[in-house]
Amino acid sequence: MENIIKENGVLPLSSYTLLDESTKIKAFSGSAFGIEFVVDDEVSGRIPLTLIIRHPVLDSEEMTQERIVERVKISPAQNRRYFAGWIFSGTEELKAGKWTIEFEGHPKSAVDFNVTNVEELEYDGSRLITSAPPPKKRTMKDSPEQLPYGKTLTRYLVQGGVFPTLAIAKKKRKTVRKRGFKPFIFVREHAPGTYSYYLFIKMFDTMKKAEEFAENYRITYKRKALPQKISIRLSPMPQ
Repeated sequence: MENIIKENGVLPLSSYTLLDESTKIKAFSGSAFGIEFVVDDEVSGRIPLTLIIRHPVLDSEEMTQERIVERVKISPAQNRRYFAGWIFSGTEELKAGKWTIEFEGHPKSAVDFNVTNVEELEYDGSRLITSAPPPKKRTMKDSPEQLPYGKTLTRYLVQGGVFPTLAIAKKKRKTVRKRGFKPFIFVREHAPGTYSYYLFIKMFDTMKKAEEFAENYRITYKRKALPQKISIRLSPMPQ
């Protein structure tokens, strides 16, 4: 199966960067999740194993079952740490639901992942409010066209994290600035008195550009970078 990261079936951890330890996964193209394991050093040579992944039906699969079972035979070497899992390589794979990874014949090895889709944000001046000072004249200084007030503008952001306090978000923003970027913070009120602070690294006109930037950012800095769509409802600026 093409989506298993592998060298003799799996990928040594030395070839992979761990960004987070969690069973809650955001599905977006280019990201990966899975399990790490070590073959007992008392076992001589390589040991044959069958890796099983159970996942929701993907858009590319013409099947009626609720979950699909993938089986891959692997032969990891002893006393080495490995990663085995799934890379989201296309939009048809971005399926929310329960994903399970385990080794056949070893039920205690099973790990359930709760995969969710990346939320699409909206900004209309009330539901998602930026904490950065408003621009003097234009909200999109890199956009040459006249802003279509009263309409919705679609852009694609690369998110660097969501934080519970503004102080933490500002601290993370400072780190991103040192890397040569101009990040900004949005504050979102989920309920009266309950806020989340979104740190965005950069904005793009297309999802492809956002995904490419996010992938390079993750590789270069070993940090989270999540492409995210935002709909901006434009209104005339106050005089």
